[in-house]
Amino acid sequence: PTNAKPELVAPDAPTALTATPNEASIRLDWTAPTANDVVSYTILRSEDGTEYYAIAKDVSGTSFTDNEAADGKEYTYQVYAVDKCYNYSDRSEGVKASVAGGQALVAHLPLENNLNDTTLNGNHAALYGEPQWIEGYTGYTALKLNGEDNFVQLPYTVANHDELTIACWTKWAGGDRWQRLWDFGNGTNQYLFFSPSTDSGMRFAIKDNGDEQQVRTTSTLSRTRWTHVAVTIGANGAVLYIDGEVKAQNESVTIKPSDINPIFNYVGRSQFAADPAYKGNIDDFRIYNYALSAEEIKDLVD
Repeated sequence: PTNAKPELVAPDAPTALTATPNEASIRLDWTAPTANDVVSYTILRSEDGTEYYAIAKDVSGTSFTDNEAADGKEYTYQVYAVDKCYNYSDRSEGVKASVAGGQALVAHLPLENNLNDTTLNGNHAALYGEPQWIEGYTGYTALKLNGEDNFVQLPYTVANHDELTIACWTKWAGGDRWQRLWDFGNGTNQYLFFSPSTDSGMRFAIKDNGDEQQVRTTSTLSRTRWTHVAVTIGANGAVLYIDGEVKAQNESVTIKPSDINPIFNYVGRSQFAADPAYKGNIDDFRIYNYALSAEEIKDLVD
């Protein structure tokens, strides 16, 4: 690079690498080498302690959260430094860790002028299109989706759990049927979604190549006020809550989100290209790795 003094001497390796387990992630911290020309770090991970692969490059700070770590697996991590002339240091000493597991809020987007996840898991989202921030319902701001060319995408591992709760506040602006408040999936044969208006009212559906399993209502989502929408998927099927009250349920829902392992996790966009984008406001978007009880859903609304 033009701003770097040519050199062939690699920086020292990072030291004091630690791994802290969270419920759905592992946080790494390390001490930087003394060289002042280090510009980034590369994070390596191994599942067997011998074969490593890079899970992150160009990390500028001295910490990183691995939110792709799966429950029940032990990983070994190493880190190396890169200087301005792209000299690589030796690898740090390896550390081992596993996800802590347990029931937890794994992603929380308060939507306060950004799409950052406030949990320790670092499940930050990305917005396609220009953001429109409006006065919030639960905080200072909320996100407005225009129903045309913007939507939110969450990390590809955020819903890979046996059970799930997805909840948020929304003020739907109406429009064509089959909009998606959210739609997590791998295409048109594997998905789980909530639509505020279909050919039979509101619908939650989940599909894993076979037939859809559904929770349906005869009414559509309100167009005149903020509404709390929550869907739980667990051992006792799926339940749709509106404003903290059970609106519909289906104990015969047996497909688990982990059966699908959805990669394309959208808020405001469908897996089906022909479906319209969501038009409305969204606030306080949450994902839990378990099915919240009716009392816990009521607490969210309150």
